[in-house]
Amino acid sequence: MTFAAIDGFNTAALPMVNMQTRYGEARWVQDQTGYWWRNPDGTFPTNGWLWLDGNKDGIAECYYFDGNGYCLLNAVTPDGYRVNENGAWTVNGVVQVQTAEQPAGEG
Repeated sequence: MTFAAIDGFNTAALPMVNMQTRYGEARWVQDQTGYWWRNPDGTFPTNGWLWLDGNKDGIAECYYFDGNGYCLLNAVTPDGYRVNENGAWTVNGVVQVQTAEQPAGEG
């Protein structure tokens, strides 16, 4: 697994999520306010970064979620990093990616 470290941004400390449990599958959800990530247990991330392979292509992108759990889009995060129109972390316009881990029992 490869982790990027850009200007002190420690992506190795970030969890990567691509899982399914008995509570259901983790997935993106959209409502009238925006997009948020629903964890298998019904909770959602807030105030931070999360590596996600939401489209299950084996490549994870890193997203920032605000205090209400919504993914920031086309913005600068509170810690000074840029996310694109899809919410993915970018450096000089390039989406930062890493190989996604597979859930236990898959692969």
